[in-house]
Amino acid sequence: MITKHITQFLGINTLMHQKLQLKTALADALRPLKKLRSFGHYLGDLVNSDLFRATYLSGNLPGSDTTIKVLFLGNTKQTHMVNDIFFDLNTFQKQDLGRINPLGRYHEQSYPELSDLDVVVTNHLFWARPPKKGVYLAPMFLESIAPLPKTIEELLSQLPETERRKTRKALKAGFEIEFGETETDYREFYEQMWVPLMKRRHDANASIHPFQTLYTEEQVARSSLIFVKSGGKRLGGIHVLWPKLAGSPAYFNKVGIIDQVSQDAVQLNLVNIALYYQMFNTAIQRGNTAIDLGVVPPILNNGLLQFKGKWGANCHYLDHTYYKYQIKFCSDKQQEILQSKYLIHIQDNKLVATVGVKGEEVQTPSFEGRLKSNSFPNLKQIYLAYPDGKIETRSYN
Repeated sequence: MITKHITQFLGINTLMHQKLQLKTALADALRPLKKLRSFGHYLGDLVNSDLFRATYLSGNLPGSDTTIKVLFLGNTKQTHMVNDIFFDLNTFQKQDLGRINPLGRYHEQSYPELSDLDVVVTNHLFWARPPKKGVYLAPMFLESIAPLPKTIEELLSQLPETERRKTRKALKAGFEIEFGETETDYREFYEQMWVPLMKRRHDANASIHPFQTLYTEEQVARSSLIFVKSGGKRLGGIHVLWPKLAGSPAYFNKVGIIDQVSQDAVQLNLVNIALYYQMFNTAIQRGNTAIDLGVVPPILNNGLLQFKGKWGANCHYLDHTYYKYQIKFCSDKQQEILQSKYLIHIQDNKLVATVGVKGEEVQTPSFEGRLKSNSFPNLKQIYLAYPDGKIETRSYN
């Protein structure tokens, strides 16, 4: 009898394993189709002349009174990514200069009225040759994916010690967890948490999607909305989409926090960490092997990239999105810009970064520590640009 039960159990296990193998094989087979679909979207954008426009942007570098002026020749859907790369998001201004032909040759000379530009960002067609020396080829964004271990305890053990302490503190704060399911739950998350957080972060430049893109029958069926509560009051929520195919990562979609918490830096940090912890814990319990934490600007010292990296995310650029841009510096502000924004770009189909070094930072332990901690596995090299023009190459992987 025991032998019979063991045989049945092994048979069920074998069947489950075969089903998992089949799903994984199906996911692998469909990946080329995903790339083909992305290529179709790319071509569709190219023939839609309304999407490609010349945009003039000006604003301050973060933490500086230095104003920089940028000409962006590209897809207007990606203007916000240019803002993320160069500006303090609450200070920049933009001006539409009209349509451009994405297949034509456009450069700053096409706009003689803009005589004092600091940067020109130009759409790089995927079939074009690499740009000339001194011009950077950059992805519009990087995707960050965190592999998931089998238990949440194992994930926590992989965090840096400072992050483990913050997580333990958040877990001791006594937050309650609740899963939202109804349209009322989703509307509360959207109106009282996500929209206010977006406006607080991006001010008038916030990109607000309509509620209907969040609450659809299909999306609710394959997602989780997780709330963090205290004293029965919902403080924040996080929305996760679960993969349709085995082998694909789960997807972190949105996070939202009420204004009352956002105004308190200590409370904001606790709630944010608690939300991330619950997202990772739920994904691990569901058997997911990875989670897509969304896109980040190609800036090595970007806080979002650093935060996601501490949770184990590795960044890479998506070759199947086809969108890349040439970044050309046109003024003597290049060094100051690269000191403020550590630019990640593409060289020989690999990710590298160029970092502007300030005179007082040269070979200081704090600067060296930042470089090492900001690096990630897919970043092959870091070029240090010194004020005297010297370039030094570093590699941490």
